[in-house]
Amino acid sequence: MKKRNKTIYRVLCLTALAFITAACSEVVDLKTENEEGALVVYGRITNGTLGNEISLSRSTRSGLPPRAVSGASIELLGNQGNSGRYIEGEEGTYIFDGSLIGVPGQAYHVRIQLADGTVYESVPEIMPELSARDTLKYVLQEIEEISNQGVATSRFVISIFADTEILDPRPDLFLKWDIEEVYSFQQAFLPMHNFPFYTRNTCYVKEELEQQRVLLYDGSQLRANSISDQRVVDRTIDDDFRGVHYFNYIQQSLTTGAYNFWQGLDRNVNRVGSIFDQPPGALSTNLFNVNDPSEDVLGYFEATAADTVRLKITNAIVDRFFPVPCVSPPEVDFARFMCFRCIERLFEPECLDCLLIPKSTLNRPVYFD
Repeated sequence: MKKRNKTIYRVLCLTALAFITAACSEVVDLKTENEEGALVVYGRITNGTLGNEISLSRSTRSGLPPRAVSGASIELLGNQGNSGRYIEGEEGTYIFDGSLIGVPGQAYHVRIQLADGTVYESVPEIMPELSARDTLKYVLQEIEEISNQGVATSRFVISIFADTEILDPRPDLFLKWDIEEVYSFQQAFLPMHNFPFYTRNTCYVKEELEQQRVLLYDGSQLRANSISDQRVVDRTIDDDFRGVHYFNYIQQSLTTGAYNFWQGLDRNVNRVGSIFDQPPGALSTNLFNVNDPSEDVLGYFEATAADTVRLKITNAIVDRFFPVPCVSPPEVDFARFMCFRCIERLFEPECLDCLLIPKSTLNRPVYFD
């Protein structure tokens, strides 16, 4: 039983948190008995157009990251007779088609049919109302740390804090927050006479922060009208701050079931400082095999109302000088016509193709300036 619990927890840590907050980084062989293992589902529908995705995977007996499940048909069903579909993008990741927007007070569930015909469903969840309002603030400071070797070090950081006003302090109010950063990176300039078909792209990089911690609020435990000075993240100041830098603080109103899922995951990750020090406890799920309810299905599908506040940080605020990346040396002017091979050695790879940067895109966020 302990071995099975560790397997279940490991799969969820690699799948659910990888989808939103990627809490786990190590890989351990837990020697599970099943070659294919359990189906792992994580996904959600929100009251907006972003973040409506589902990931499907199966655990592996080697303990490696779960294997993506492709070829599934996924339908979202609402209690008002409305419906939509999740369409597969990257392998094992299904993106909602946007045919409806989630409405607080209405119930939603998903029906998943795998390529082999097996059907799974989630228990319907009523999307909660938004009941809190956040504001962000920052402090620039130098913090000191002691390494594992006992060496004192210091780093200059921007510390992000949140104040939250609870608009409806009821006992069944459950909240979760995520923090992410967004910044830009511009490719190298190449002279038009030598590289007329080259496009100097600007990429936008989005990174999730505080991946080891799940920020939660339980209204039954803390009956407050506000939460002040909640420390969200300490972000080291580096050359990512050479231009405009955004911090996005995403609040989600959760159902009781979704809160129990995230609370259990957070406790198992952070109970002793290492996710492998003690066997984890049981994690809740709202998914089941329609024809075999006894089958273990892992993960959660949630209906959540989400709201985002943003903090814009400019280089003038940080007050640190960072050299412009990807400066073109004089040799570029004398390169052969459209000969990228001739100049590759003069640049870092991302200076000629910024999409090589992890989690980058050419799609400019609508709020970015």
